[in-house]
Amino acid sequence: KPLKPVTNWPLAVCDTRTVRIDDLVTTDTVRRKYTGETFYAKFNPEQRWYYMPNQDPDEVLLLKIFDSRMDAETRFCLHSSFHLEGVNDTGRESFEVRAFVL
Repeated sequence: KPLKPVTNWPLAVCDTRTVRIDDLVTTDTVRRKYTGETFYAKFNPEQRWYYMPNQDPDEVLLLKIFDSRMDAETRFCLHSSFHLEGVNDTGRESFEVRAFVL
């Protein structure tokens, strides 16, 4: 959720149906008291990315980061933000909430 209107560095999400398993690189996530895994994505022109231009503070994006069920229709959602050419803005100010749903 943005704290102010987003004019640069919009959120982008990838249509999971366009991601092949070999597009993903397993990478360690290392913290002081925790080590886990995450995926980094390799470029694939077949991937379909979408973004939220001009997101306002009253607009929220909800996405599934990971699902442990191997038979889940969607197990993850690649997401990022990116710089828009020609936009001179300091960037986005936002916060995120992560929740475990059992």
